Amino acid sequence: MAFTSNSAPWAAQISAFGEILTLPLVVLISLLAQPRLFAAMSDDGLLPRALGDVSGGNLRKGILISGSIMTGIASFTPFTYLNDMISAGVLVSFSLTSSSLLLVRLSSPGGGGLLKTLLLKFNAACFATCVLVTHFGGSVIGDVLSLGCGGGVAVIFNNIRTSCPPKVDRDEDNGPDDKPFRVPLVPLLPCVAMFVNWYLISQLEWSGIILLVLYILGLVAFYFCYTGGVVKGGGRGGGGGVEMGEIDVTDVGLLENVESNC
Repeated sequence: MAFTSNSAPWAAQISAFGEILTLPLVVLISLLAQPRLFAAMSDDGLLPRALGDVSGGNLRKGILISGSIMTGIASFTPFTYLNDMISAGVLVSFSLTSSSLLLVRLSSPGGGGLLKTLLLKFNAACFATCVLVTHFGGSVIGDVLSLGCGGGVAVIFNNIRTSCPPKVDRDEDNGPDDKPFRVPLVPLLPCVAMFVNWYLISQLEWSGIILLVLYILGLVAFYFCYTGGVVKGGGRGGGGGVEMGEIDVTDVGLLENVESNC
């Protein structure tokens, strides 16, 4: 659409040809990894434990359930909405990755949840600012609201920078082969990445933005309703997570499948 509207139909044809080649690969990779992802989430109590059941060295229930869901969505969802949701979902995951990086590298004063609260506010402020600039820019009210939200983004970033100091690396926590990774320009670089991701998401039509917001709200509601808001690793979360001992991780077939997927 962008190439065609800029009088470059040849570039649009090249882009469409590349999409035809790469889209099946993306779908195939998603199909391979999804059962393992469901199994890990069920182990943490985020999904029903049946999704982590191993039968004959394979996650058969997880494969059947995830495959059926994907097939149903692909069959009955218009491609325009599907394409927008996939693009937005990837960008949201990138923002979550940047937020996770800050959670790993920075500390909250007194061990509280200040950093998590600031990151939640920062992402929300970035999203609001980008939507206002993209869809309401040029109007007086839109420009005023954009400046206000943009100022909020700057204030929250400054609070993250000043209130959440970097964690101190302790060599004794690392094994002989472990090397602590380094990330430059923290927290600036992750925060810029989050802002750019939300700006790209704001380029969607209103239908795509509304669907994304409803999807995120639905997931948050499911999380609190199913887990009670308390989830820990190793199957100790709410909702009947799978205990690690219930999965035979020495199963040769399962290990081979995991290695092939990786």
